[in-house]
Amino acid sequence: MGTYAEEAADRLSPFVEDFMAGVKARNPAEYADELKEATYTRIDSRADHNPLWDVKADCAFPSATQNEINANDAANLLRNGCYLVAEGSNMPTTPVSRGDDALTLLREGQRFDLVITTLHVEDLTPLRLARSIREEGFDTPVVLLAYDTRELGELFTDDFDRVFVWRGDVRLLGAITR
Repeated sequence: MGTYAEEAADRLSPFVEDFMAGVKARNPAEYADELKEATYTRIDSRADHNPLWDVKADCAFPSATQNEINANDAANLLRNGCYLVAEGSNMPTTPVSRGDDALTLLREGQRFDLVITTLHVEDLTPLRLARSIREEGFDTPVVLLAYDTRELGELFTDDFDRVFVWRGDVRLLGAITR
């Protein structure tokens, strides 16, 4: 028997495959009919909260305007044990594989709340990237994400705002963005 996350992924797999294949999306209520563990929550735009966010959950992933979280929703999420909220549409991720590409975006005036780098940047060492960001006067925090402690070596410097070791636990994403 796998973990809860693996079992959930197996149950959701047909729906994710439809989405990735470009199959026309169905009404969410139809998915809930097929997945007996799922619940479809209808919202009332006139209410002072969204009932979607008033359920027991570890994580919440609002990803459209109609799913934005207001103060009442945040209070409900906290009361129900939620420890991670990852918003997908108003706070997009801009992936780049080269350090120079990240620096170019910063130089062009793009505003970023956070730069997350790994030890496997194509053209710059993560230390050189972090130092370049600092030397050029950008105040964007730089976080180093390593796979294990053996990779870190001498990278515990003041050039990184924080250093994390990724071991597959999604709660780390919440810790990085706090």
